Amino acid sequence: MGRTADRSDINGIVNYNFLWVVGHDAVQRYFADTTYLRREWPRIRAMMEGVAAKCDSNGLISPPPNAWVFIDWVDFDKNTSLQMMWLWAQRAGVRLAERMGDSVTVADWSRRADALEKLLREQGWDHVAGVWTDPVKPVLPSRHAQVLSLV
Repeated sequence: MGRTADRSDINGIVNYNFLWVVGHDAVQRYFADTTYLRREWPRIRAMMEGVAAKCDSNGLISPPPNAWVFIDWVDFDKNTSLQMMWLWAQRAGVRLAERMGDSVTVADWSRRADALEKLLREQGWDHVAGVWTDPVKPVLPSRHAQVLSLV
């Protein structure tokens, strides 16, 4: 069994944490299994807070240099795609917090997600080319970031 998300990155891959939260959100949207959510909620919150602690002052996830970011097997800059996944996970986490009636967490995570989305739109969107680029450094846009921006 792989590592659990509340203690470290799932299977050592930072963005697997995001998919774990998104998966929980999907289970709740389709099955409304609140018993399961109540049991998992402390782990979900702990993982999300742990990831947030790895973010820089702008809310961008900054995994360690040797961290494995698995978005695809191809060799390209994955930072924008990673930020899109982090935003997706934050929005999913807000929906889970709403289901739990955790208004403090809803407010906090909504604020973080809104700030990240604003930053990505202001610094990561190339208005001339009409594509997402990296909000920190100039890179060629990837189709992965374009796809992940839709979720």
